[in-house]
Amino acid sequence: CPSSPPLTPVGRLDALQKRLNAMVQGLDLVRAPLTKFDGSLSADQRQQLDALGGDKASDPAKLCSTQNQEFINVPTQEIIATVDPDDKQKEALDQLDNVAAKAASMLQSTCPSEIPSSTEARLDAMNKRLKATVTAMNEIRPALTGFYDSLSDEQKARFNTMPSQ
Repeated sequence: CPSSPPLTPVGRLDALQKRLNAMVQGLDLVRAPLTKFDGSLSADQRQQLDALGGDKASDPAKLCSTQNQEFINVPTQEIIATVDPDDKQKEALDQLDNVAAKAASMLQSTCPSEIPSSTEARLDAMNKRLKATVTAMNEIRPALTGFYDSLSDEQKARFNTMPSQ
């Protein structure tokens, strides 16, 4: 985590991507020991372990849907009101909106319909979702950078001070 929040939207995206990459690496680090530990358990112990993380009351599809909506929620009207883009800049903003919608659709495909029953399957589902989020961010980065780079210094200053979504 950075010691101070990044000042630009692209910087904030970079910081988030670093955190997500660290989470992917963390999952990779615990996979082998968890698999070894899981293999050493009796069937009853494995069932008890699997029951610890299998909260059937939560709805992963609803959670994913909410996260996907937040991911694509480019505050277009607020950006327009803040930076007063010209027509070329509006095209770049539209491109950002379109790319974000495609990224959200791709993310939706990684949402499990139910919580996996085993600890290892839950770890696999988390890993798949994290990697998909990193991929989605990589898809969005060029569109966000393109829009940001099209702004004047004054517009960038106003854009940078917009509240984070």
